[in-house]
Amino acid sequence: MEGGRVWSFAHAVGGLTVLVGLALCETPRGAASLYPMTKKIKVLVLVIGAAVALVAGAGCSKKSGGDGHSHAHHHHTAPHGGTLVELGDHQYNLELVRDAGAGTLTVYLLDGHAENFVRVPMPVIALVATVKGVAQPLTMMATANAATGETVGSTSQFVAQAEWVKTAEQFEVVVPGIEIRGAKFTDVKFNFPKGSDDHGH
Repeated sequence: MEGGRVWSFAHAVGGLTVLVGLALCETPRGAASLYPMTKKIKVLVLVIGAAVALVAGAGCSKKSGGDGHSHAHHHHTAPHGGTLVELGDHQYNLELVRDAGAGTLTVYLLDGHAENFVRVPMPVIALVATVKGVAQPLTMMATANAATGETVGSTSQFVAQAEWVKTAEQFEVVVPGIEIRGAKFTDVKFNFPKGSDDHGH
């Protein structure tokens, strides 16, 4: 494919070269009045302009090649000001929110853009937090939310309370397993409050 583009471009340049030669060299004898120098210059300018356009087009085609996949980075904002963790390849997000005063951790399940809640029927989400080398298992309980109309059995919100949450500002988290709408995610690891290593792209 690349060789075909180079070959076509070479033919185009060759054709333009011939046009330049004709414009400058093929003035009939005795017809100087019909082909004044100013007209020759105009023709030459048009030919050069066409050549520049071809070169620019070839450059753009080369730049737009590849696998056609965009790797543009984009940033997701945690709707509750918590820590976002990506699940799968932009499939879903888990947001972990710490309330130091109440000693609670809340998990919210969100869509791939962290914009909409994703309800699940699970009664609990189990996770293990490691605080200063000590493992702290937590059982996040499904929670109803009157504001969103969510109920236990159809909710995106899970909450757990523990005394260590009041003082632990940083810890490692492992979610052994979680299922969202048929998609299963296992051994999900992240740091709080950093979240996913590659999040925000």
